[in-house]
Amino acid sequence: MPEPYTYISIHQAAMYGSAVTVKQHLDAGANVNGKDDQGGTPSHFAVGGGHREVVELLITAGADVNAKDEDGLSLVHIAAMEGHKDIIKLIIDNGANVNEKNVNRTSPLHYAAVYGQKEIAELLLVNGADVNAKNVDGETPLDQAEGEIADLLRKRGGKMGPELKAETAK
Repeated sequence: MPEPYTYISIHQAAMYGSAVTVKQHLDAGANVNGKDDQGGTPSHFAVGGGHREVVELLITAGADVNAKDEDGLSLVHIAAMEGHKDIIKLIIDNGANVNEKNVNRTSPLHYAAVYGQKEIAELLLVNGADVNAKNVDGETPLDQAEGEIADLLRKRGGKMGPELKAETAK
């Protein structure tokens, strides 16, 4: 017996990477920037799932590449956390702000450092990310980095929060 038809939202279709279903929703007039109960847009779900084809489709339909959810997470934050280099490049090429901050003033570069995403960190830096951005605790990406990412950040002028504080006090 076939499964009964169940409606899935554009958000769910984006999360599962179903470009066909996302397109059907868009063709039927769905809001490309519509938010769920936590402020996530279809693009947030597509980026989180690593679904480049769906992200491209949503951008073409007018998705806001700087949209934030209720925690202030942008598409760049999510791509940095998840390590989706091809997607982060796509959204940056379409105008995404690499220095966007969430509610804790954490930048995408902080997330790349925390999650060990060296290639993402390099891409963010090449596209103008602030190597010394401070979060609410006064921590920079270097404060949260280890190994090769810490080396990369130092080479790009990265300093730890206490170093910046000491320089400011002079």
